[in-house]
Amino acid sequence: MTVFKHKKKGFCPMKINLFAISALFIGVFSACNENSLDTRGISEELQNRKIVRITESEIFDLANKTGEEAVRKINESSKRQSEALAKDKKTEDAVLACSYASITNLDSLAKAIDVFKINKIDTNFKSKILLSEIETQLLDAYKYNRENKLEMTPNLQAINDTLFVYMSPIMASAECMAMSVQTKEKLTSDFQGIWNIYIKKRDIVLAIQNEPKKK
Repeated sequence: MTVFKHKKKGFCPMKINLFAISALFIGVFSACNENSLDTRGISEELQNRKIVRITESEIFDLANKTGEEAVRKINESSKRQSEALAKDKKTEDAVLACSYASITNLDSLAKAIDVFKINKIDTNFKSKILLSEIETQLLDAYKYNRENKLEMTPNLQAINDTLFVYMSPIMASAECMAMSVQTKEKLTSDFQGIWNIYIKKRDIVLAIQNEPKKK
């Protein structure tokens, strides 16, 4: 008996495979063409996401500048207030301003000059808050220098992995000293204590990352 084998009409595996492959390449090519229209946007996004390398030296330098700037702002603000009060013949208040004695709300001051926290150590080298070991050592060094008439200069130290402290002597100007002669409470020394300016390391790192040259 003869057996006839029937082929399915229109079935061609090779044609279907070639068609699928062609369609795939066409789809990919179309997608690439669409994305190519936004090449600049993708490039900018990749640039924004690239890793920014920051050295400890950069962090320390900016933290030091931040401390210097904070003290400069305090000095300038006190000077303006003192000059305005002196002009109004309010000499006692003017001396309180230029000797920094009128600064009592340290939290508001820290917020105004954009630092984490501020502490004011008195002329007897006593602090109202508990100091870290590093701060205590610096305070002892300042006290030694003062007692031995040695120069006292600002100093920046890392308290821990997340916080810096910038310590700077509080000095009344020659003009302030001269004006105090006219008051009941004459200033006996230009040394008025020590500023402790606390700066978060995180804030310094973010500031460096946001610098134009780092983008």
